[in-house]
Amino acid sequence: MPTPVILPKFDMTMEQGVIARWLRAEGDRVERGEPILEVETEKVTMEVEAPASGILAGIRARPGQAVPVAQVIAYIVQPGEEVQAPPAEETTAAATAVGAPTAGAPAAGGAKAGAPAVAAAPAVRRLASELGVDLTRVAGSGPGGRVTEADVRAAAAAATAPTGHPGAAGPGAPAPAPVALEGRRGAIARRMAQSAREIPHIYLTRYVDMTAAAAARGGASFTAVVVWAVSRALRAHPLMRAWFQQGAVVTSEAIHIGVAMDAPEGLIVPVVHHADRLDLPALHAGIEVLARRARDNVLTLPEVTGATFTVSNLGMWGVDAFTSLINPPQAAILSVGAVRPRPWVVGDAIVARPVCELTLAVDHRVTDGAGGARFLRDLCERLETMGAADAGHR
Repeated sequence: MPTPVILPKFDMTMEQGVIARWLRAEGDRVERGEPILEVETEKVTMEVEAPASGILAGIRARPGQAVPVAQVIAYIVQPGEEVQAPPAEETTAAATAVGAPTAGAPAAGGAKAGAPAVAAAPAVRRLASELGVDLTRVAGSGPGGRVTEADVRAAAAAATAPTGHPGAAGPGAPAPAPVALEGRRGAIARRMAQSAREIPHIYLTRYVDMTAAAAARGGASFTAVVVWAVSRALRAHPLMRAWFQQGAVVTSEAIHIGVAMDAPEGLIVPVVHHADRLDLPALHAGIEVLARRARDNVLTLPEVTGATFTVSNLGMWGVDAFTSLINPPQAAILSVGAVRPRPWVVGDAIVARPVCELTLAVDHRVTDGAGGARFLRDLCERLETMGAADAGHR
């Protein structure tokens, strides 16, 4: 019987994927384990392999289409086998998943019966209905012409914007095109909105004298130095590497540190796994490799998953201090500012020292301010007493 090809769940937070392209065409002979399509997730582009050898048939998802995990997207058949038409309920579910109206149902968002189908997610259709936007009159900017939430809101704003409004186009000028939050940018928007909405943040700030760290780091970056100190401090503070899950606190034994990086498609957080087992030179080299792979957009899923704590350093951009939103499901994130000469009290004297401002955000459901303060104290002590032996040995 035909073997279904389903959209796999590549990581625990994945709910859907976007079909990027089919690597093999309908009717092609494929071998088990052979990549047959590429799927865009919130983090990276992944290949889906053929679950069996045979002929690719019954492709049900086109490029640009968003598909829920575990949905059948094609079949592998043997010579002489045919793919049966999907049951009515499966057809309805698939249509709903990609935003197409079901047969006999009125089109949402003010579309009239008989109007052409519009590709839009159910949530986008509901929003269009609430805002009185006719989806058939909205140009979709998403993959495959899908109408996005940004498209609907832009259409609603254009319809209600008064003449002369600062955001409205001038007479005869075309309306500004909305920038759809798709792909990684959309994933960042959803994840950060979730963080701000669901996580009660506590922010703790402390200055640290980086004199010892600057002398001991050799050719390593300050980012690597901070990751080194964080990984060691995390050993004694399990709640800083935990997460809140269904009313309980789950602690990870592993110390995997995400390092926030800028990439062509937006923020990405590659992960240094078992960072506490690496010395400073190894940490620096590993972070450099991840940064290069992020710039080249070739990171793999294992390289961007599993972090139990995140470090975000904007010091190289001249930023002295900032606060970050925690990356769910983690319970903490450290924001690192620029290392600058500042007045520092040493004994009875005021001298210039390389000083950095650190801001720790913690999830108040997992720990409280005192727990975060103890971790920040231990972290700063490690940075202020760091020696060459520490930097070069595990």
